[in-house]
Amino acid sequence: MTHKIYEVKSIIPNPVEWLLLLWLSGNLVSELSNVGGGSGLGIVKVLILVLSAIAIAVHVLAFLLPILFMHHLNDDEKMHFVRTMLYLKNQLFALALLFSFVEFLDFLTVHHLFGPWAIIIRDLMYDLLRFLVILLLFIAGFTLHITSIFQPAYQPADADDAQWMRLSSPEQTLEMLFFSLFGLVEPDTMPPLHLVPDFGKIILKMIFGIYLLVTLIVLINLLIAMMSDTYQRIQAQSDKEWKFGRAILIRQMNKRSATPAPINMLTKLIVVLKVAYRNNLKLCTQKAQQDLRHEENIDAFSMSGDAGRLSPAILASDNSAEVRRGQNEELGKSDDWNIETIIDWKRIVDMYYQINGKVDAEDIHVEMPS
Repeated sequence: MTHKIYEVKSIIPNPVEWLLLLWLSGNLVSELSNVGGGSGLGIVKVLILVLSAIAIAVHVLAFLLPILFMHHLNDDEKMHFVRTMLYLKNQLFALALLFSFVEFLDFLTVHHLFGPWAIIIRDLMYDLLRFLVILLLFIAGFTLHITSIFQPAYQPADADDAQWMRLSSPEQTLEMLFFSLFGLVEPDTMPPLHLVPDFGKIILKMIFGIYLLVTLIVLINLLIAMMSDTYQRIQAQSDKEWKFGRAILIRQMNKRSATPAPINMLTKLIVVLKVAYRNNLKLCTQKAQQDLRHEENIDAFSMSGDAGRLSPAILASDNSAEVRRGQNEELGKSDDWNIETIIDWKRIVDMYYQINGKVDAEDIHVEMPS
């Protein structure tokens, strides 16, 4: 925050920006290594990386454009362009930082106090998006109507006189209508209508009144009612959804690499080189891909240690057959991991019939779970 753009004399990134680039590269490698595993707020991580990539591209353009296409400008004009691009880059990084704080909600779902609230907030945001779509339709229609009211019908006396008709463009009218939702605009504070007929003022007050009636009284209260209904509807089952989301989050964290960014780039490179050496630099073969997935599973479960659990993919490997056999003997399990053999389907069918009253309870001797 203490960095002042007008003091920048060189476009070369400073050490902090290099470290940020390194950290973002590590996060990109982590996301590319776990394609298809996102859920909940997982899209936020992708959005952060996209915004950061655009910001880095803006910085690169600030370095290349003055060298390639701005030979006719002097040094001061080039530096003015560079500082403008750096300001744009900072705004993109600031937006990415904003979404980074939103990502904390994904980790708060683990806690029993904040988990249900995270589910409720997520569903309420869906209601807000639906409301914004409807609101945008009404604002677009009223924007064009009010813009037509402020179109001058008579010749202005001079250029300054024409400037008083400030709402003659849709952009200015849209800004006025948006802030009027918060009570910051009143009909008496609007620009004068001295270049239109007298009945134009009456039309303006009528249209603006209808706009406030529709948006503030109807749509805003509709949003409140819709959010209240959503809150009451999901409050009862938010606890179950929270536990399910927590299980998904923990499972994804177990599947991800145990090495944090940006160190994961080094470990990823070592894994790729190791697999390439084993397969004679042929990484596109089926065996090479299996070896690569096996090494990634070892990395993901490396923090569990010898006493922790092993990945099912590791257990399925031919190289770990003895480990799998030893764990199965210890846990009393067989080598057959098919769902048809580990679940007593006949008992489940009997319980289903008994619960639904399709057979008599005396005919089935099944202990119902409490």
